[in-house]
Amino acid sequence: MIEKNLPLGASPKSIGKDLVILSLIISLFFGVFLGTRPLSVPDEGRYTEIPREMVESGDFVTPRLNGVKYFEKPPLVYWLTSASIKNFGINEWALRFWPAVFALFGCLATYLFGRRFYGRQTGIAGSLILATSLLYYAHSRILILDMPVSALLTGSLFSFFAAVFEKNKNRKRLLLAGFFVLSAGALMTKGLLGIALPSCIILLWSLFYKRWEALKYAFNPWGILLFMALALPWHILASLRNPEFFDFYIVHEQILRFLTTVHKRSQPFWFFIPIIVLGLFPWISFLHKALVDTYRNIKIKAETHLTDAFLVIWIVFIFLFFSASSSKLIPYIVPVFPAFALLIGRTISKTWSNNDVAPHTLSIRLFQGLALLLIIAAPIALYIEKKLDNLLITPYAAATVGILLIGLVTTFIHHRKKNMRALLLTIGLTSALMYLPLNKAWVHLEGRSVYPLAQELKNRLEKEDLVISWHRYYQDLPPYIERITYVVDYLTEMSFGASVEDVSGWMLSEEGFKEIIDTGKPFYIVTRASFVKDMQDRHPSLKNLQIIARSGKDILLTNK
Repeated sequence: MIEKNLPLGASPKSIGKDLVILSLIISLFFGVFLGTRPLSVPDEGRYTEIPREMVESGDFVTPRLNGVKYFEKPPLVYWLTSASIKNFGINEWALRFWPAVFALFGCLATYLFGRRFYGRQTGIAGSLILATSLLYYAHSRILILDMPVSALLTGSLFSFFAAVFEKNKNRKRLLLAGFFVLSAGALMTKGLLGIALPSCIILLWSLFYKRWEALKYAFNPWGILLFMALALPWHILASLRNPEFFDFYIVHEQILRFLTTVHKRSQPFWFFIPIIVLGLFPWISFLHKALVDTYRNIKIKAETHLTDAFLVIWIVFIFLFFSASSSKLIPYIVPVFPAFALLIGRTISKTWSNNDVAPHTLSIRLFQGLALLLIIAAPIALYIEKKLDNLLITPYAAATVGILLIGLVTTFIHHRKKNMRALLLTIGLTSALMYLPLNKAWVHLEGRSVYPLAQELKNRLEKEDLVISWHRYYQDLPPYIERITYVVDYLTEMSFGASVEDVSGWMLSEEGFKEIIDTGKPFYIVTRASFVKDMQDRHPSLKNLQIIARSGKDILLTNK
């Protein structure tokens, strides 16, 4: 459809209606149970505490974690989360509001792009496929940076590609402005990655298809000025206030993270393959057909072959980029999911129109096989983790397995009736409903939060009381008690910040800890229960501490 240059606003009323309906459905889907579990450790604790300290101090330039300078990431998500904290306090639903909003934005951008280049039905299918894909859905409800940067990258790439083929000058300028603004947002979310990925994807596509005018748009002078106006001020201010900023933020965090194992996150090259397979559930069963259709279109230079190639380059480059990196984490691969969703969405759209089961028997069998595998794997995994008899988890696990089983049986029925549309609806609804009990089980599966101890502590704390973490730093403790903690002999990711300014007043050595406890001030200690004997052997004066509460492996003690 590129050659026809169908305008984005071919039917503004229809587009507006679709956007409203999709927004309502997906918002409800992402919003249910969004705030039912405590902050995940370590990431959600960290990305709550940094903006909490910004709100408390009024300093929105220098990020701090437990009072220590923390330059690992740019501040856009910190600023947005600060707004949630300022208006709603430490509230899990409000804190996860922004990841859910960015996830919704990614789905709506996928709809708009799909509609523009493949048609309305593909746009709707791609949007819903993206929302119900397991990994994308999971990251819509975690306060980390990967969903925001994924949505911003998605918007920037879609805007750029649409601008290349837009003939209306005003709309072209608007789309290019969107590209530069969203690219700046991606940079302000996760650093140089935010411009490196879209730049390389655009460059490769332009060179491969000799679309030199596309490169001209990418280097549009007013667009670059707009980008710099949004992206540079914080970097300049942070550098002026913190002389050590550039070396750590650019060299250590942006370059060495990719080239070396300094962050100790090395994984084999194929690490992301099973992540994609599981993360695209349940739609992974249609991926082989989507890839065959895409290959055929590119080979014969079908009407949409330039769009197909752009999405393929998008997927392949990001996959190879992170696979080659010496630092790998599961969320890194989230940005490929919108492109996958569109390719699969086009296949699903054709399937819906034809309502013919025969060409998709393999896809149906793959879904049934994966569903059966999950049904078998769930109790085995709980048994291995020694949680099969945990009455807080097993009801939700049983509900998840039950939904999968009903979906599995229903697909057999619809397959026999040769009703492809009913099969697609069954697959989509099975995954959507399955996530509901999984959300409730998630609360009990994680098990690393000190939320119960933090709540007990918060009810007892008085202004003069000290809160001390011994040989641990509990990321979710400071945000829940709304104050930084004294930390004994445990720096880890705060090592750099502790090396550039004096934080010895609360980041304590054993000697500093002894001085604190010898003052006789009232204090609470949170640590591993298994550490208590060692702590008391080192500091005999602590042998008469009162145990307040236990939670999992951790314990809360006091001298009061």
